Amino acid sequence: MRYISSFILFFYSLLCCAANYTVDILPIRTDRFVRLGSFHCGRACACSLKSTRLKYGFINKEGKMVIEPNLNPFEGPCGMGDDVNMNFHEGFAVVYLPNGNYSFIDTMGVKMDMEFCFALNFYRGYARVETLDHKFANLSSQGNLVALRKGFPVDRPCSGWLRYKENEKYGYVNETGDKFIKPIYDEVGAFCGNYARVVLKGEEMLLDKWGNVCDKNTVVIPCDSCTYAFNIIGSPNRCGYLCILQADTIIPPVYRWCGKFSEGLAAVEDDSVAYLINLKGEKVFRFEKGFSPNDIHNGFIVVRNDKKGTYCLMDTKGEIVLPDKYEFIGPVSEEGIVLTKEQDKRVSKKSVKTIIQGVVLTEGDKGYKYLKIRRND
Repeated sequence: MRYISSFILFFYSLLCCAANYTVDILPIRTDRFVRLGSFHCGRACACSLKSTRLKYGFINKEGKMVIEPNLNPFEGPCGMGDDVNMNFHEGFAVVYLPNGNYSFIDTMGVKMDMEFCFALNFYRGYARVETLDHKFANLSSQGNLVALRKGFPVDRPCSGWLRYKENEKYGYVNETGDKFIKPIYDEVGAFCGNYARVVLKGEEMLLDKWGNVCDKNTVVIPCDSCTYAFNIIGSPNRCGYLCILQADTIIPPVYRWCGKFSEGLAAVEDDSVAYLINLKGEKVFRFEKGFSPNDIHNGFIVVRNDKKGTYCLMDTKGEIVLPDKYEFIGPVSEEGIVLTKEQDKRVSKKSVKTIIQGVVLTEGDKGYKYLKIRRND
């Protein structure tokens, strides 16, 4: 009985238009491109249909190529993981140069003067880079290099700190490399919020963001960034969630699929039906049987109708924003823009779109449209 209201809302929404949203079509001729990406910072990656070689540039929301398609794809061929892809982050995008080095461009396509052996996306005003003389540093958005003077950083800043190693011990350093939590620990976890879990002489403990050891009775509330899915291999395979700040699992491995947490919610599936759960593991929404959700992106979920092979888009409250008639719906960007394609009844339901690091291989198909979603306040 507890899911009846959410079930009725989901079923009813499939038949109706979204009352709380306005959806506009952006004036972009998508058939002029063979590959299209998501919009970030007002730009989307695009490969021109006229290109004789695979080169990419960036279009604006009017469909104009504002950064000419002369940029090289990354190895892979279109990306190298979540940290390096063909999207803008905080006003800059990583570019792969013909000489094998990396650099950054701004939203007008102007390249930084500096080149690097490797570079990650900007995050919290800094980008992790490896200089041409093989030293790791943080690059500020103003173009200043902050050398990490001690140790070897093993990840990018989280809550202001990143881990580093010195003399076989671990500690933390801030983005500018001038503040440290001494490397005295055998193991260190990433900071999540104000805390990190460390191991010293075999004893697990919590550190706060000032480097102080917390009382053993300190209560840590899980958050999106510190909660991860884990898998139990068996027959059948199962997954649950753990918090990197806690020694025990927070959600038992009872699901056959677990999505990422976003805004305190994650989509999960058991053997018969899918749900949205919160960080306590409580089921807050039940999907109709035969509908499979994807991960949550910026408050929206792409949901597949397994029987029809079509997709709809809903928000985390269960309201259908785009009806169940699409062959393809991409992730919604932070700007509320999503790449879509309505189902062509002449095409097999088993048609699958190739996606590489968020870039869709459109091959000049006229059916793709960028939609702008706005909530009616």
